[in-house]
Amino acid sequence: MNALFSHARQHPRRTVALAVIAAGIPLGVVSVSDSGPAVAGLLAGLLVVSYTLRLSLGHFLGLLAGWLPFVGRFVLLDAGSLPDITVERIALLVAIVLCGERVWRQRRHTVVKADRLMMMALGVGLATPLLMLSALRSPDVANAVRVFLDSYLLPSAIFLMCAAVLWSEREITGFMRFAMAGVLAWTGVAGFEMATGVSVFAGIDYSALGRDYVRAAGPLLSPPALGWATSVFATAGTAWILGARRTFAGVFGVAAAFGASAMSLTRSAWLGAGLGVMAVIGRLGGRSRWRFVILGVLGAGISVMVLWHLGAQTVAERAGNEGTINNRLIMLATSWVLIRRSPFFGIGLASYADASRPVLTTFGELSASYGTGVLAPHNTIVLVAVEAGLLTALFLIVAGYHLVREVLTRAFVKGRDNWPAMGLLGGLAATITNAVAVDLQLMWRAAYVVAMLLGVMYGAMTSHARADGGISSLSGVHGSLDSWDPA
Repeated sequence: MNALFSHARQHPRRTVALAVIAAGIPLGVVSVSDSGPAVAGLLAGLLVVSYTLRLSLGHFLGLLAGWLPFVGRFVLLDAGSLPDITVERIALLVAIVLCGERVWRQRRHTVVKADRLMMMALGVGLATPLLMLSALRSPDVANAVRVFLDSYLLPSAIFLMCAAVLWSEREITGFMRFAMAGVLAWTGVAGFEMATGVSVFAGIDYSALGRDYVRAAGPLLSPPALGWATSVFATAGTAWILGARRTFAGVFGVAAAFGASAMSLTRSAWLGAGLGVMAVIGRLGGRSRWRFVILGVLGAGISVMVLWHLGAQTVAERAGNEGTINNRLIMLATSWVLIRRSPFFGIGLASYADASRPVLTTFGELSASYGTGVLAPHNTIVLVAVEAGLLTALFLIVAGYHLVREVLTRAFVKGRDNWPAMGLLGGLAATITNAVAVDLQLMWRAAYVVAMLLGVMYGAMTSHARADGGISSLSGVHGSLDSWDPA
């Protein structure tokens, strides 16, 4: 016992990580119990302990990205008509504050060169008050404010703050290790759902619905959310393997991400993961293609086993459903009618379903294959344009344009040290592919996870160029959150 306590004192980061991992899954499973507030308080305490034990900021964010989905839903305070005070909202605010403090401190000690991050922040900043106005104009203001907070404000803020940080190589490695460990746990939950036919966190019994197949959702609550998040992690993880040569930790995490993506039965996730990984391999393959062979064998093997378990008929139905195209055409025509009603400021957040029902019947009838019963256009930009107006959509598109342009500028710089740029390029390819086929606003839990990953990749990508002297010049400006070496 004394040896155990001695090890815990010598390796506090490892101890806290193991404690959160050990507690995360069972606590998430009992999320409907009356002990939810107590469990939420326990998790909040663990997060505070993680900070006080000098957990590096990269490890801390990786811990949140991988494990917060399991326990983030717990309510600390019921705020009535206002958004509840939940663990995930508090944790994200803490992360935003810590990143902001790091950025402020680094700007005092480091000469930082300009990039397009300010233009992205400007686009998001112009869109934010319009989104808030749309929330206040919604028929259901309470739900609209929640959507504004969870689907727009918090993910945008965490991305911008993570992107502004100058990351050290050790922090990036810590982030990826902790986050990929969480992806392994997501895959384990998804596998359990496939085997039992019951969604653990969403509380859906697929056998009771009369379905012949199960779409795994894991702790992200919906299959498209699981598919989107895992497709992004698969691409970023592939770049990590090939660029940073993290074979052991990366291969199993990426293979698990591919497996979870397959179990989600989300076609846009399959396509996004494929496009992203091909982009990464095409640039970073080089002499490390043997790593890709290992990754491909593991990922393909898991995916084939999953698809074989589902059966050829189910896979064919999901991959080539003829009714899907007609459904989307009906919803696009309906969306255009709604945009014309209020082109500049939209009809209000969280009001698409009610507003579209009287309109869509004039264009046709939706088939039973349309999504999971959520009435939405299945296109992220279209949903923004309808609910928040064309002006808001334009500001967000401008911000996205500057992000893509910055990534394309840096992604083809030679050198394996540039792997975060390729990971970000692949992650954006997966995200854009999902955005044109599903409504990312409805997947807030996946949104903040992906935002953290892409933000860290952006910060890592630009750290060499923004800090005079490169990444090695950052060793003295990290302060208490990065001054402790776990080795």
